[in-house]
Amino acid sequence: MNTTPFWTDQYPRPDDIPVSSDLPSEVDMAVVGSGYTGLNTARVLAESGASVAVIERNTVGWGASSRNGGMPHRVLNRVCPRFTRNTVLKKGG
Repeated sequence: MNTTPFWTDQYPRPDDIPVSSDLPSEVDMAVVGSGYTGLNTARVLAESGASVAVIERNTVGWGASSRNGGMPHRVLNRVCPRFTRNTVLKKGG
């Protein structure tokens, strides 16, 4: 069983990603997590002129952003039925 995402075999992490073990003394915004949401938030803030630091415990995309998130769907139908597509379709949405 492969314990790393398959996409990293074809698209390995670039060597030129700026990584530092030293935290900046001051930033306008610190973003915790470098998944899709964290990186997009940091990008939008930086493009608007803010100084941004992305803080990540592991590597870029380490968590759910680089894994299959399809597992909880059956559970969500029972736990949160009002948020599922099937429920919206049943109600004529």
